[in-house]
Amino acid sequence: MDYIIRYIELKSSCHTDADEAWIARVWPSSSGKTIYFNGMALKRTTGTIDSNHYDLATGDLYWVSGVKKRGTNRHWGGPIYIEESLLPWYEKHTNGKCPTEVVPRRDLPKPDISRFHALENEAFGLANNTNQPPGTARA
Repeated sequence: MDYIIRYIELKSSCHTDADEAWIARVWPSSSGKTIYFNGMALKRTTGTIDSNHYDLATGDLYWVSGVKKRGTNRHWGGPIYIEESLLPWYEKHTNGKCPTEVVPRRDLPKPDISRFHALENEAFGLANNTNQPPGTARA
């Protein structure tokens, strides 16, 4: 499975854009509804104003999007961490419009995707091979 590059911002500070933000490699699931990033599984969600993913393990909310060519991913400013190996790509992608808020960091390790499969199956009641939909009682 190949990685893709995304902008990822934690949204726990309720409309302040004061949380950590990254431009980083993520690995999408085969369905595309989950991405794996920085030891987390971020699952797609709808119905919120400022987030579109949530952390499968913690429930924390995240905004995930493509990286803007004009270099304006963060609305209100603040640092955006970027994996060092992506700097040349980012400078080319933005035609040199690399804002000063972009801070290089060591590349993040590829997440262990297999550990999330058990967690997700548990969430759906499939961890014990019940093969029953969530919310149904065993006979």
